[in-house]
Amino acid sequence: MLEEILNIRKSLAANFSTAEDGYTKKMFRFSADAEEQLRDVRDGILSAEKLLRDVQNYYCEGEEMARPMQSQDFFGIFRTFTSSYKVSLIISNGARGLMTVLPSGKSSSSSRSSSARTTSPSSCRPHTPGHW
Repeated sequence: MLEEILNIRKSLAANFSTAEDGYTKKMFRFSADAEEQLRDVRDGILSAEKLLRDVQNYYCEGEEMARPMQSQDFFGIFRTFTSSYKVSLIISNGARGLMTVLPSGKSSSSSRSSSARTTSPSSCRPHTPGHW
């Protein structure tokens, strides 16, 4: 599209450079504005592509890691992960709230300690000192 706008500007300059009518003035203004807007769009797309590559490299994905991936695939996986994480936080916080409501006693304290063990992050992966 940008090339087409540039061709229109070249044609206007070649054929209507001395014309003073309203059409010519408007077309010159239109082509100048359109060229600027299309350059901005192109620059935005290039910037977004660079940022996507940076994000993919950060997460060890993408072409540079020999694992090419479309942006919708990458962010779909990322969205699924963050949604699952939020749900697990809600469930974990709900379990903690339930533990405070349970009456105290021997049976509830043992269920509290077992549920605390299953919901703690340390049960998901081994804890190495100095890495949390």
